[in-house]
Amino acid sequence: MHEINSAHLELLDSKNILSNIPSVNDNLKILIQAALNGNEKSLNEFHKLLATINQDKFCLQKPLNPEHELYLDILRTQLDTAWLTSQKVRIQECLATAPEEPEAFIAWLESLLNSGYGQNHILFDYLESDATLADFEFFMTQELATEAGFDDLVAMTQVQAPHHVKLELARNYWDELGNGSLEKMHSVQLGWVAEALNIQSPEGHYQGIHWQPLALSNMMLAYASRRSYFYQSIGALGAIELTAPSRCEKVTKGLKRLGLTNCQYRYYALHAVLDIKHWQGWRDDVLRPLLAEKPKAYLPIAEGFLMRLLAGDDCFNVYASQLCNRNQPKNNSSDNLALAS
Repeated sequence: MHEINSAHLELLDSKNILSNIPSVNDNLKILIQAALNGNEKSLNEFHKLLATINQDKFCLQKPLNPEHELYLDILRTQLDTAWLTSQKVRIQECLATAPEEPEAFIAWLESLLNSGYGQNHILFDYLESDATLADFEFFMTQELATEAGFDDLVAMTQVQAPHHVKLELARNYWDELGNGSLEKMHSVQLGWVAEALNIQSPEGHYQGIHWQPLALSNMMLAYASRRSYFYQSIGALGAIELTAPSRCEKVTKGLKRLGLTNCQYRYYALHAVLDIKHWQGWRDDVLRPLLAEKPKAYLPIAEGFLMRLLAGDDCFNVYASQLCNRNQPKNNSSDNLALAS
């Protein structure tokens, strides 16, 4: 793991993120400090706490006591801010290489398909060629336990977006909803994979789930649900559209090798093709118009893009360390990144 060092904590202190939290008691401040200092147990507790708060906020339920809801919103903001600030330090070197000119910037983003964090990771070669059903069960359990839902992330992100950008996000959203067909909804098809692998919801408080996929889900929800992170969310969602097809293709081949039916692996087979089209739409009808209207938006878009790649790489590394007895990717780990230029 790329551990958080004293520079991360100094940055947090400089922004008064830890010292000025009146609603957080001392024990929780100690937990936050330990998590940001790279303590594994504290990282688990930190992200399980934040994931539980997110679940409480976004799931369908009876209305919360207003005072309770306000406290959770304040706490969620504080936890999100502390974590995202600490992780942003990890991408600074690569972020500094992002060009401002729109077409050069888009070319830079597309170059990250080969050189970015987590790309060409050995995990997906293993899933394609060597993974057992038990390996896939572990992989999918981790992924599904923290699935934020691309459709919901797009829906939250588009609030108050420019009209022309809304249209592309709406097309993407409608694809996620199967263009109005229940059986073609992507979330339904993902459920078929879980059924085929006999994956059950994790028992207890995210028992058996690593903190890395929790951190990824927490980050995506923070980006999509907060207007101050609109451009970061656009970048992070775009990163998924650009990089998912090659991973989905390998997962599809692995599931097919193990005897799953076309219906059971359709979700991955579909995204191996459809997300290529989705990236083209994202590039032409979201990124280009946004950059034309606000050229300086390239920086938060790049930040979100890199943060999503980095969080994914953290997940791939921990999965690979358990599944293939190796915790380093074939190329481009988060600690050995070939910077795009």
